[in-house]
This record gives sequence, C-alpha cells and structure tokens, in this order.
Amino acid sequence: YSFMKPLVSIICITYNQAEYLSSCLDSIFSQQVDFQVELIIHDDASTDSTTEIISQYIKKCPFQIKTILQKENQYSKGIDIFSKYIYPKVEGKYIAICEGDDYWTDSRKLSIQIKMLEANQSFSATAHQSTVIYEKENREHLFCLLRKNIIKMDDVMGNRIFHTASFVFRSDIIPLLSIDIIPFAYDRFLFLVCSFYGDIYYFYDNMCVYRKSEIGITSHITYQIHKRDLFVPKKLKEINSNFPYYRYMAYVNKAMLSSVDISLWNYICHSVTFLFYSFSYFPRNIMDIYRWGYLTVWWMTKGRKFRMK
Repeated sequence: YSFMKPLVSIICITYNQAEYLSSCLDSIFSQQVDFQVELIIHDDASTDSTTEIISQYIKKCPFQIKTILQKENQYSKGIDIFSKYIYPKVEGKYIAICEGDDYWTDSRKLSIQIKMLEANQSFSATAHQSTVIYEKENREHLFCLLRKNIIKMDDVMGNRIFHTASFVFRSDIIPLLSIDIIPFAYDRFLFLVCSFYGDIYYFYDNMCVYRKSEIGITSHITYQIHKRDLFVPKKLKEINSNFPYYRYMAYVNKAMLSSVDISLWNYICHSVTFLFYSFSYFPRNIMDIYRWGYLTVWWMTKGRKFRMK
C-alpha cells in the first residue's frame, strides 16, 4: 500500500468527540473498495480521550493513514485548518469528508460516488441523501427532500441541501479553497466553489448520518463565529466574476440572525442589510422576507429565553 498513490483521500476532522468517533471510523473502515484509499485524521487539540481512540484505530486501519494532532485549538483562532494543515497532505484524486460525530451507513458509498465521477468528467463532485439524528431529542428525519439529480450553483446558494459527510469532490479544486479566515459555513463555501467548475451529481440513496448533539459546533453558534462568513462573498467573487455577490450577502446576513448571542442592535443592523441586498433577486426574495419576519417575531418572543445571557 505505501508505494501506491491513493485514488481517494478521506478526511476525518474531530474535536472532543470520543463518544462518537468509533462509529465514524468503523464506518470508514467498512468501505468496500477496489481502489487505493488514504485516511487523514485531524484532531483539533481534543481534551477528552479522542487521541487515545485515534491511536487504537491506527493499529487496525486497512488504509494508508496520516494524523494531524494539534496542541492548540486552531478553529477557535479562525485558522483555515484545511488549507494550512490538511490539504497539503492530500494525495488522492478525490476527497471525502466525515466529521468525528457523523458516520457512513452504506459500505458501497465511496465506490458508488467514485464510479460516477470517473465516468463523468463534467461533474465536479457528488453528494447524496442523509439522515439527521437529534441525540438529545431522540428523533430523526431526512436531511432534505431533493427532486433532482443535477445540482448547480443556484441550488447551493441558500440553505444546505446535502450534508458534508455525503460529499465527494475532485482534489483539483484545492488551490481555489484557500481563505484567510475559515468561515463558519465552510461546507457551503466548498459546495459553491465546486459548483463553479461543474455540476454536482446527487444520489437519492441515503448513505450517511448527520448527528446533531450538544457537542457539535452548530449547537453553539456565537455571533463572533458567524461573522467569519462575511468574508466569504468577496472571496467567491474573486474566484468567479459572475458570482451573484449581493444575493449571497443577503443570505449571509440573514444567517447571522440565528447567532445564539446576537444583540438587538446587531440583529437590527443585519436585518436591514439583508433586506437591502435581498432586492437584488426580487421577486424571489419575497419568501425569504416572509421567513425573516417569522424568525424576528420568534426572536422577540419565545426565542429570547433560548439565547445566551
């Protein structure tokens, strides 16, 4: 194995996810493939037993394995861990990502997606259906009910329509993914850049689980973390001069409103900015304005008690 260049690089990023990491790694090791695979594990200075679990799995890993074990948490500093630490180690033609608290549920997943990309050079990436599991609430649902197989840039502009654990993309795109400050919505940034260079093929097959727990970063979205996304529209415009900058600025400012600790003043500022930029895609912005109004009423009433003091 050590003398063969991998076709696929699997990236596993983790932080304090010892409770879930075994199911993630087991699902990766269970993949039935007839091509070379490498596994890159990035641990962002976990304080639990995550690194011990990684050490145990290294001994039985069926793939080439590379580990990046940080001494200080890089995400909290806003550092782009992908471009600085992970992507330089990638050797595969294709990249798959699975965070430490998610896992794949179909042993054919990689084979199915790679076969599609190998046969269709016009596709920049592939994705598929996922199950969302809420650990605390003991409930689940499908990630998104898509009715199309061919995904274009407009489809990934707004709300996420597939999860990162379902995504496989071409490593040729790596040079375009460097960004000074890693955004909170890095997955959407990744999806958009990929969509600039080809359509994304979507499988209806459900082949992974997105686990929503109190450990996950999405459960603690602070205003300062969300502000990182304000740098993304300019970067995307630099990559693609035809990118609808104003429209995406509207989406980013609307997303800022969900920050758990946003102040009333910042809420008003981002609401006004959202409304201003949203008219760049009138009349399609009408439904977004309706949703903004509903969110604002909730924020001012019941939602207040769920926010940080």
